[in-house]
Amino acid sequence: MNEKHPLQGHNPHPPPPPHGRRKKRQPGAPPIPSNPDDSDTFQIKIKDMLGATRTMQVRPDMTIKEFKRLFENEHGMKIDEQKFAWHGRTMRDDKTFKSLNVYEGSTIHSLKKFTGGIFAIYK
Repeated sequence: MNEKHPLQGHNPHPPPPPHGRRKKRQPGAPPIPSNPDDSDTFQIKIKDMLGATRTMQVRPDMTIKEFKRLFENEHGMKIDEQKFAWHGRTMRDDKTFKSLNVYEGSTIHSLKKFTGGIFAIYK
């Protein structure tokens, strides 16, 4: 009767990782819908150049061009003046939020697109 139990000496919890080697959440991780009944949309934050933050509901398959139209309707900024950035990169009009890995709670930056230029004459 000196048989060992199959789990004797087995630790069900692995030891914690050494300091500084914890796994970080991947930035492109799939979003978790905040409302299970409304899983086809999610909320993002838009921070403007003055630091003000707004929130908007978007769809993963929405293109940036569609988003610009929505933004114009809600906030009055003309489409040709809008420029958005995510992780330091300009969001192109033909891309979707899903293709850019924008997920629930993400913050994108609203920049004012300046067209034209300054004509100066130096003598």
